[in-house]
Amino acid sequence: MNYKIIDIETWKRKAQYEFFKAYENPFYNITASVDVTELYAFAKRKKLSFFFCTLYTATAAINAIEELRTRIHGEQVRLYDTIDAGSTFLHEDQTFGYFFAEFNKDIYQFCRNCETIITKMKANKTFAPVAEAKDNVIHSSVLPWLNFTSIKHPRNIPVTDSVPKLVFGKFITENGRKVMPISFEAHHSLADGFHAGLFFSKFKEISTLLA
Repeated sequence: MNYKIIDIETWKRKAQYEFFKAYENPFYNITASVDVTELYAFAKRKKLSFFFCTLYTATAAINAIEELRTRIHGEQVRLYDTIDAGSTFLHEDQTFGYFFAEFNKDIYQFCRNCETIITKMKANKTFAPVAEAKDNVIHSSVLPWLNFTSIKHPRNIPVTDSVPKLVFGKFITENGRKVMPISFEAHHSLADGFHAGLFFSKFKEISTLLA
């Protein structure tokens, strides 16, 4: 878990950081429809889980944007070298668990690691691993039953974490293309709408490169 501590006094985001840090709920949420045609085709062609491929692509996009690798940790602002993946998954009794997987630039290894972790957690009926408290992660979930247009996350108030949150929805076919909603939520002290737009752009770029 390598990181550097940002000097807030000389940081270009000092004004935005101090303004939004005082908010009771400083997160903003944007939901956008994303073309996943190539990503879906890649997953099917390589016999990989579309869910794992989506999680890989989202985590890779987060890692490509410095502001989305930044976290508030107590009185520190940390910029992490690498952000890992975290997501919900469904047990056979329709309750959910939450797993974390280290990011790996090799998508095949990343998918294998996710499968191994979830298989073990399902066998033990685990809700969440010990690693759940670390900062250098994303929190994501998947709602493959709903092609939603917005979403709201439950939160403890006041907010004490700054981890971005993603939700992947049900894809539908429009004009021969597969389109899926993705909800993106970030702490406004650390990232703005520009960085949300960058995330969606990077997601599409990475998924297209996989094709």
